[in-house]
Amino acid sequence: MTMSWIFVCIAPLIILIGIVGNTLSIIVLLRKAFRHTTMTLYLISLAVIDTTYLMLCVLPMVISLGPIPLPDTFSQSACRLIAFMWGFLPSSASWLIVNLTLERLGAICFPFQYKDWFTKTRAATGLIINMLILFIFNGHYILTFELRHDDHQYLTSYNISDIASMSQTYTLSNCLNNEDALPVVHKMYIVEMVVSSLIPFVVMSLSNVDICVNLYKSKNISNQSANTANQSRFKHTSIILGVISITFFITTFPLKMINVYVTMAMLYERANNQYPLLRSCFILLNSINHAYNFFLYCVTGTKFRNELKAMCGTTASSNVPTNLQALHPTDRH
Repeated sequence: MTMSWIFVCIAPLIILIGIVGNTLSIIVLLRKAFRHTTMTLYLISLAVIDTTYLMLCVLPMVISLGPIPLPDTFSQSACRLIAFMWGFLPSSASWLIVNLTLERLGAICFPFQYKDWFTKTRAATGLIINMLILFIFNGHYILTFELRHDDHQYLTSYNISDIASMSQTYTLSNCLNNEDALPVVHKMYIVEMVVSSLIPFVVMSLSNVDICVNLYKSKNISNQSANTANQSRFKHTSIILGVISITFFITTFPLKMINVYVTMAMLYERANNQYPLLRSCFILLNSINHAYNFFLYCVTGTKFRNELKAMCGTTASSNVPTNLQALHPTDRH
């Protein structure tokens, strides 16, 4: 009951904010001021992935608290598809942010080669390759999940003289790991925790440290004054990416960890009533990672705010470079 109340009270708000925010982000980023940059490609892709995750993975869990069953219990194919999405979408979002961070690092370290090296075509190719690798990596969900139909009995009469009519049977369907595959699933969850959460966090953190170091060094080089404007704009990017990397780890790692712990408990047949409650809390925490980016752009990006206001008709759009160029470099590709 506690788990149900948590989802009823909090999950719909996160889903609504996330879907509306991601949709607004896509609309703003498709405006003329942004549409020609590689950064826009990354951010739009991230918004699409985040929205899909909220709609396919989190929203059905809220709906299922009513009379409507979970979509993953409709058929064997639905079970495996949605289980796959639970792994594929978050890992895709995490490595997309890694690509974004590495590109910002390249822009800082190689400012003169940036325009030639980091083109939209290469960025799109990199994203496609990333998606294919993660598609294969998360294929174990399709192979190890199955739809189970378990029969349960409930009492309909307390008449001891009529044993046959005392109970009736009902079928409960659940999309769960194949019991025979639990050892493999447990190991894959450990690998997934490392690949989809720990490694991206480490890469993002080290890259942001490198960005900050390079920006600090650039202050001491007086003969590079021509590049000062770009360095100033990229400084805002490092702050944004730093916030994203820390928030990413805080919101994603607990869910990965509980998945490992739960499969270990199932493997060794250790029951614990706190697993559903903890997992529901961590799912909500993970959902925040897919719902807050719009507000991050608004807080840290002047140009993003200006374009949003222009879109709403409250001010004129300006193409003058401002702080939100931190999100979008001046070079057009």
